[in-house]
Amino acid sequence: MQFAAIDHIALNVADLDRSLAFYHEALGLNVERLAEFRARQVGFPSVRVTAQTVIDLMPGGAVTQADRHPLNHFALTLAANELAALRERLVEHEVEIVEEPRPRWGAQGGEPSMKVRDPDGNIVELKAPPAR
Repeated sequence: MQFAAIDHIALNVADLDRSLAFYHEALGLNVERLAEFRARQVGFPSVRVTAQTVIDLMPGGAVTQADRHPLNHFALTLAANELAALRERLVEHEVEIVEEPRPRWGAQGGEPSMKVRDPDGNIVELKAPPAR
């Protein structure tokens, strides 16, 4: 059995507006179902990563176990090699950069990536696309 892709990641968020500012304004991901959420028609909004993948923003706060997040990190691959430009944008939005860009192993190879912290303390790895 093979899987085709990750459909979604569901993140617990303490402050939805702060999370939307990070994922939409700082990272540039499109928001889905926000109006429906605000109208209480759905339980959470999402941000779209690709046509096949979304991140669900689950209101209610972070879940920790013994002072440790259950999620170590997740990684997003850029469509184009714009890691330097994205870093500048994140600095403008005062996003905490946890690890500067450097080569890291991933599902598509050892391309450079950097790690940042979202408003709820989740580590988001941002990877350059694989060399072609």
